[in-house]
Amino acid sequence: MASVLVGPSHMFLDMFTEAGVYVKKGGKWRRYALAHFRYNNPLVNGLAALAGVFFIASYIFLFILDLLYNLTITVELFYELL
Repeated sequence: MASVLVGPSHMFLDMFTEAGVYVKKGGKWRRYALAHFRYNNPLVNGLAALAGVFFIASYIFLFILDLLYNLTITVELFYELL
């Protein structure tokens, strides 16, 4: 799942850089940018890093919740067998 999200999220973040991304319009490839921040902008880089930490923490949290849910089901099935 993570590999499916890496490409689109990278392209989305690239739209905020000064170069932007290439988009095909009318048969021609053109650059498109939502903003024109420099690559070495500390504020924007810090926000992107915080977003990355948030995504990693969210993934770990959801993974732990899934493990606990599956463990609960396993324990319930075990008690049913007794």
